[in-house]
Amino acid sequence: MLRLIGFAAATILAAVVDGTSVAIVEYGNEGTARRTTQTSSLTSAPAVGSFWSSMHQGVKREGKPRRFSKQHPGMTIVPDMFNKPDGGFVIGISGEGIDLEVMPTVAALLNEDNDALGHFYVQGDHTEKLMDKADAGKKVKPASFKNKALPKMNDAVDKDEPNHLEAVYVDVSTKDEAADVDSQIAEVLASLAKLTKESGGTVIVHIVVDEPVMKKDISESVEREDENEGSRRRLEQDGGEDGDEDDSDSSNQQKTIFQIQYFNVVLWTAVGLVSILFFSITLFMGMPLMPDTLLFGESAKMMGE
Repeated sequence: MLRLIGFAAATILAAVVDGTSVAIVEYGNEGTARRTTQTSSLTSAPAVGSFWSSMHQGVKREGKPRRFSKQHPGMTIVPDMFNKPDGGFVIGISGEGIDLEVMPTVAALLNEDNDALGHFYVQGDHTEKLMDKADAGKKVKPASFKNKALPKMNDAVDKDEPNHLEAVYVDVSTKDEAADVDSQIAEVLASLAKLTKESGGTVIVHIVVDEPVMKKDISESVEREDENEGSRRRLEQDGGEDGDEDDSDSSNQQKTIFQIQYFNVVLWTAVGLVSILFFSITLFMGMPLMPDTLLFGESAKMMGE
């Protein structure tokens, strides 16, 4: 049924709708985030917020800052368990003047064939909601974007406030403003690349843009997500009763780097604790039996008096 709905939506809908695209780029030392085996970048605004919360500190949750939040499953990128960035920097762009044809820097970052760590895509206009979660404050004018962005970029690199998420939100009304903001973003990112190279730090940049996309592309992504969700539900309902079929499906699901790291941490911690327990029991069992000289010495002294 879900597949039929997906195919029907792909063939019937041909107009364009607004969507929110997020590109994640790493500047400085690599290894603070990892790609997963998930192929579809389609996700939700709360899921993007969960990624920010698990990657950085101080991200708002229900209006209050929170240091850590578990990331939603099924996303294309996850943070590394052992390597953390020095900070995060969110650039949000919205407005009627957005045109990627006059914004080559932003367009290149949103292109899935570039060197970005990965991308998220959310149906609908969620830029304002995401920028509120990043505590970006009020929108800035295109002319003052660079002056607002550079201090926050420096705060993101500052190791005295480790791994905090900084953000700047700009609104563009015309193509000229969009082109101007794009050139300023290129300068800011070039400065960030130079600064992280000199300091030896790492900053994760999140580019959030409202852009039109074809509904057909969205429908195909929804179809893939529905099929994956249907497979997960069938596995949960079967509970492993159909042994051969479930085992073959499970073997085809590759583990993410986060799952592998988490499994190894739990496994070797458990092995270490069990080893210490048995070693302590062995030492206790092998203790020689002898009178307590301190106890018996005090007892004899009291009896003598």
